[in-house]
Amino acid sequence: MFGPSRSSSSSGLLDQYNVLILGETQSGKSTLIQYMQKYVHPNVKINTDALGTGFLYHTRRVNITTITTNLPEYEVVDKKAPKGINVDYGEFLKIPDAYEYEDALNMRKGLEMKQGTPRLTKKVNFSLIDTPGLNSITGVDEANIQNIFQALNDAKIIHLLLITISSEPFTQSAIKAYVDMFPDFNGIIAFVHTHFDYKNFHPARSQAAHAVDLRTQSLHTIMGRETFPHFKIDCDVYNKKPIRECITQNTIQKILELAIFNRPVDTLQTVTLRSKDKEEGDLLTEILRNETTAHKLEAQIKVLDEFFVRHDVELLEILHEDRWDMDYAVDNQGKFSIRYPQQGVQRVASSG
Repeated sequence: MFGPSRSSSSSGLLDQYNVLILGETQSGKSTLIQYMQKYVHPNVKINTDALGTGFLYHTRRVNITTITTNLPEYEVVDKKAPKGINVDYGEFLKIPDAYEYEDALNMRKGLEMKQGTPRLTKKVNFSLIDTPGLNSITGVDEANIQNIFQALNDAKIIHLLLITISSEPFTQSAIKAYVDMFPDFNGIIAFVHTHFDYKNFHPARSQAAHAVDLRTQSLHTIMGRETFPHFKIDCDVYNKKPIRECITQNTIQKILELAIFNRPVDTLQTVTLRSKDKEEGDLLTEILRNETTAHKLEAQIKVLDEFFVRHDVELLEILHEDRWDMDYAVDNQGKFSIRYPQQGVQRVASSG
C-alpha cells in the first residue's frame, strides 16, 4: 500500500513517489508497468498471461506495484571492443539507409546491455498505480471511474500521471474524460506512446513519425495546451535485442525521473472538490456509458469484419434508410425492434 512520503534530509529526495497510470483498454498500461519492473530487474520476464488480449482488458481493478530504484542509466557494451567503449546507438541515425539503420538496431552478436551510473544518490520507491481502462467493450466505465477515484483517495499525493496511447486510433471521449476528471493535474501529466517501433526514429520513415505527430496534435487539442511531455516506447514483449532493450530502459528512466521533478498534487483536496458537483459527475458517467456502447459495437463490427475476411465470406450489401421518426429497442430476450411510431409499424429481428 501507500506509505508516507517523507523527505530525505541527506538528498532532498522523498522515500516514495506515486505514479498514476491511465489509458484506454488495450493501450499498454499493464505492459508498461511490467517493463518498469524489468527496468529495475532486467532479467525479469514479461508475464504475458497478465496482459489483455484482443478487445478485452485484463485489469479489472486498481493494482499497485512498488519498485525500488536509484534510476540507473543503461548502456550497451560490445564485448569485442576495448574495455570502456560502449555502443553509441544515437550515432546510428546518421546511417542514410533506413533498412541498414534497422539492421543496426537489431544487432545481437557480441553485444550486452548492462546498468550504468545511477541518477539518484539513494534508492527510492515508486508506487505504480495500474487502473482499469476506459471504453472497455464490457461496459463498466462507471465502476472503473469509481475505482480510480478511490485509488486517488488512498494515494493522497500523486507525483506523476501517465496516459498511455497505443498505435491504434484513440477514442477522444476517454481522453476528454480524464481531462474532466482531473482538471488540476495538468502540471504532472505525461503521455506514453506504447507501441512505437524504434526503427521509425530514422528520418527516412517520415510517414510513421507524421502519424505520431498527428496523434500528438489531437491530444494537445483535447488537453487545451501543448506543453505535455511525450515518450515513445516499444512495448514488444518478445524483444530480446540489446540495443532496443537499452532504448526502452533509458526511456523508462526518463519517465520515472519526471515524478521526482514534478510538483505533486494533493488528491484529497482535488477529488473532494470534484465530487461535490454531483450533477456534473452524473452527466460524465452518462456520456461515458453511451460512448462505451458505441465502442462496443465498433469492436464487435471489427471482429466480424476480420472473421469474414479471414474466411473469404461473400457478403450481401444491406441498404437501409435512417428516418427521423425511427425508434430502436432491445427486449430482455435479445429481440431487436425498429418502430415507426407515426405509422404504427414495427419490425422485429433477433440480435443473436
